[in-house]
Amino acid sequence: MNILKIAVGLVLTVVVLTLLSAAVLNGREQARRSDWMYRLKEIGLALHNYHDVYNCLPPGGIFSEAGQGYQGWPSRLAQFQTQTPFSSWVDDRIPWDDPRQIEWFTMAHCREGRWWQDPGLTLTEKNTFPLIHVAANSWVMHRNSHVTLQDVGDLASTLLAADASEPFDIYGSTTAWRDASIPINSSPSGFSSHGRPMAHCLMADATVRSVDVNVDASIWKQMQGPESLRPVDKLIDRIPGIPPAPTHFDRRIWTDMFHKDSQKATLTADGQHLILNTESVDPCLLSERREEVFQSWLIELAALCAKGDVQSAKLYRYPSPEEVKVLLSCKNLKTVDIRAIRNAPVIRPLLEQESHRIQIIETPDSSE
Repeated sequence: MNILKIAVGLVLTVVVLTLLSAAVLNGREQARRSDWMYRLKEIGLALHNYHDVYNCLPPGGIFSEAGQGYQGWPSRLAQFQTQTPFSSWVDDRIPWDDPRQIEWFTMAHCREGRWWQDPGLTLTEKNTFPLIHVAANSWVMHRNSHVTLQDVGDLASTLLAADASEPFDIYGSTTAWRDASIPINSSPSGFSSHGRPMAHCLMADATVRSVDVNVDASIWKQMQGPESLRPVDKLIDRIPGIPPAPTHFDRRIWTDMFHKDSQKATLTADGQHLILNTESVDPCLLSERREEVFQSWLIELAALCAKGDVQSAKLYRYPSPEEVKVLLSCKNLKTVDIRAIRNAPVIRPLLEQESHRIQIIETPDSSE
């Protein structure tokens, strides 16, 4: 009798532990799903912020007429997603994998890439480059596209992006898109559900929805968008080779480029207006030689400011916080025009600290 009681007790214990284990695992999966949906939501908000600034959604990839890829839509959103200076490090005039800047896209520097990864997946990098687990709807973001939300029409029913199928793209990819006309989980060229019964879909209204993998094919295809969005040119192969991990970052080339092309500041003849057109990079991440060049440039900029009575300034492209601080040292500075910069989330807070004496101009001028 005692043996029977012990056996029953053991069976009940095993059953309870099994149920508890299943509950814990299910809870963890729910937490991972919630985290992933939150990240997709953040991507959606960044896309809308991009649209507010540029009056269109980012192109899926920026390509030259010769077919050379420069920047993809993930890296184009960096300035709207984080407060890190990543967007000011990257020069969009040259390909992302150019030896002068490819290192910025590796796991060591590109923390932005982690925000594009599903916490439920373990494959997160390849050749030191962060992989992304989301892809764009190829009808909305593709090669050199400039689709607006007005073009999309029904925002609540049109797909912007969703769970990507393998092989995953890397953060710097210029072809991170998929074909929404292909059923879920049926092709590397389509979307996936990452092993779940539901695929996560970012809609054009910035909401995130879960769509059953067995959804009717016609309904899934309708989410691709209106026929007017169909790309007019043939989409290039979306799976380019992932470059090997950079073994040598030629800082001499990068420094020379910075020294020759990026230090541009002009003071008007009356000494009251300064034009600052620089593309600086956080010196703490570069070599001692690069930091030396940067510090010399700050001294030159300060000397230029001291030559006149600077009352207004206009900034272009990617001014660094250090350069802006030099500019703010001008005691009679009254207005700063930042309409032409591309890292406003980084620079605006510095200027707002001096809002009691400086007017920040960032609204497009209707006369221009």
